Amino acid sequence: FPPGLYQLGVTYFRLRRYGDCASVFERFLEVAPRAVGATQALAHCYYSLGRYEEALAHYARVLEVNPDSVEALRGHALAHMRTGRLEQALQLFERCLELRPSHGDALYWKGQVLFDLGRLEQARAAAESARELDSFDPRPHFLLSQVLYVVGDDEGSAAAERRFDELDLVERKVRTLEGLLLAEPRRPELYARLIDVQRAAGNDAAVRETVQRLIRALPLDLD
Repeated sequence: FPPGLYQLGVTYFRLRRYGDCASVFERFLEVAPRAVGATQALAHCYYSLGRYEEALAHYARVLEVNPDSVEALRGHALAHMRTGRLEQALQLFERCLELRPSHGDALYWKGQVLFDLGRLEQARAAAESARELDSFDPRPHFLLSQVLYVVGDDEGSAAAERRFDELDLVERKVRTLEGLLLAEPRRPELYARLIDVQRAAGNDAAVRETVQRLIRALPLDLD
């Protein structure tokens, strides 16, 4: 029953059970081969499991049907990057940003590829732009620290590294709580702890989003 298989695959993906998700989407494609355009999650699973060549092949299949899928392009770029195909990865990240200029993740990874290619000024520009898009993402700060260190700006590098350390600690706390919420999405104390972490970091947008999630999860619990 293809709709059941598809929803099961999506559920496994959201639970980060990538091996189970891949198995289900493979079964889904056996019975619904023309729906390959809807299975970019299968390529994401291959990538998450370290099966990069399979990820590359499946992203290519998805992009044949949906050539402007930003997330498939991003995943394809990451798989190219992991297999050492940096120029191809850069082209794909640039295509992502043509379609969605505010895609912070693609911008960060573009900067990382540029850094790996030794194009330091371009990498610095990409890291600074990614930081402006999401000042609470620790990764652009770390990348900027690396770039500044290589070009000899030790003071700027140290400042960026300190900010990375602060944000990385916040992100690890958030990741832990989000993992608990995957299993128990109706525990208000977990949302409260998550809100406390986000408030302490000064991330007002994340606080608002988490409050809305809490209201959706427990709409009748006014307290």
